[in-house]
Amino acid sequence: MTITAPHNACHFCLLASFDVTKGAVMDAAYPCNPGIDKQCVAPNTDGSLAAQQMLPDRMHNHEEDWTLLVRRVSDLDGLSSRPKRPTHVLSSDTCRDGTSTMIYILNYARSMHGDDQVRGGAIWSIALGTMHPHVSMFKPLLVLAMKAYLDSRCHAVLETLFHAANSLDLTQLPCLTRAEKLLLRTPVLDPGMPRSARRAPSAPMPQHTPHGWSKRSRVKVHSMRISDPSPQHACKTHYSTKFVYDRMSIPVHVPLALFPDELGEYSLTNLLTLVSQGSTPRTTLHPHLHTNGTHTHPVVLLFNALITNKRVLFVGYRTEAHTVVDFVLAACALASGSGAILRGFLDQTIPYATLADLDALNKMDGFIAGVTNPRFEQLPVWDVMCNVDTGKISLGKHIIPASTFSPRCTFVPHKGKHGSAYGAQDDMHAIWSTGDVRANSADGQFVQQLLSKIKAHASEASVRWTWQMYVNIFVCNAARHELRFYGDTLLAVTSQDVTWGDEISTLRANAMRAEGWRTSPSYQMYIRDVTYDRRLARNCEEACAID
Repeated sequence: MTITAPHNACHFCLLASFDVTKGAVMDAAYPCNPGIDKQCVAPNTDGSLAAQQMLPDRMHNHEEDWTLLVRRVSDLDGLSSRPKRPTHVLSSDTCRDGTSTMIYILNYARSMHGDDQVRGGAIWSIALGTMHPHVSMFKPLLVLAMKAYLDSRCHAVLETLFHAANSLDLTQLPCLTRAEKLLLRTPVLDPGMPRSARRAPSAPMPQHTPHGWSKRSRVKVHSMRISDPSPQHACKTHYSTKFVYDRMSIPVHVPLALFPDELGEYSLTNLLTLVSQGSTPRTTLHPHLHTNGTHTHPVVLLFNALITNKRVLFVGYRTEAHTVVDFVLAACALASGSGAILRGFLDQTIPYATLADLDALNKMDGFIAGVTNPRFEQLPVWDVMCNVDTGKISLGKHIIPASTFSPRCTFVPHKGKHGSAYGAQDDMHAIWSTGDVRANSADGQFVQQLLSKIKAHASEASVRWTWQMYVNIFVCNAARHELRFYGDTLLAVTSQDVTWGDEISTLRANAMRAEGWRTSPSYQMYIRDVTYDRRLARNCEEACAID
């Protein structure tokens, strides 16, 4: 399947600057004001909320920087038509991702210093709004547009930028099924891969994907799998096209296996490496987060915070804004399995936040945000904070305690080879809230093996696929948790019924984070996805029976 109509890659362009008397000001928009700037920073000021977010904190210390804003499409009442997600980002065999709720605004900021500038310096920012998750492909256009504006100081550069971004030709871009995307992402087996994730190329994918591959796709992908890795093989994962900016051709390569719940060119390798350098906070243990007690690996703690809908804040005081943004996007991918397993995290993400976002942050039950303002560390708006300068993870004093675990079915483990640690107790919450406290827990071993693989220079694709398997196994264990303690589950379990170690330690490690996940938006979305896919599969079976 290919796209049958051209896609509008860009929906609007913005230009902002910092005025010494008015503060951050939105100077121009093209082709219309999208309605992104409904409120002001303060009464009786011309300061713009969106413009302030487009101008990073301490921008005067950097020559250039990048930020990313995420907005709800429903809030942009100035657009003539409702933007839609690109067809190839959605899976061709399902429409459950068809509701496009968020639009991405990629922003490029520049500062200039000199005696000819007011107060010795000036700051400008130019941005574009797109529904395409591969936002980094627009960066060359923004750089050229900023250079043209600084040379001419003419707002007409927004019109040139708008048309250049929409010159992207995606008419021949294939739209793959969900299963084809997952298979396309599967790397060649790596000896350094953690054993728990080392499987054949047909590794178990989420069971809520009942659709197979077409005969043509099976032949094509199979021929790719048996061939030796080569540059020619690598290029088959991207679609080559180009932008045309002022008669200048700019080549671009669009990934074929994109999912709606991943954004930007994030790096799980960098995130895992950074977080592993820190230590797990042990002053106060939280049942949702410390699933291995004091032995909980910081990477596991961060994952637990994300899937249980905690308020996660990434802070960078000595780094540029774009570095913080990259870690925020990587955290979204960490929680969702690179967008292939879970979803809903981008809906509560603020890749770059300023003090103007405090009201929005206070209204959110859970979020993933990035800041460069040290003031945020003293504010009671976060539950888990990761310092991108050091990798240190901290727990907030105002984190909400975990609810009491009160399952419908009583299951008390018998005392066995693990001794009193798994003996019977009367209080169900006390039994399961401590987690798997062994020093060699399955989660810890998995992360250590993955980090060893990273040190051995594993590719980013291999790291993503391995972590995708970890998220998939978590969902399977959450399904086992519901079956054991609630007697039924709407979650789908893979045919292999994946588990690590003995059943008791697996249940212990997943009990409280599964309970936390059950109250999160991503859990509700997953249930809706499962219900939709099962209904679609049943309709397909009925149609085949009629034929």
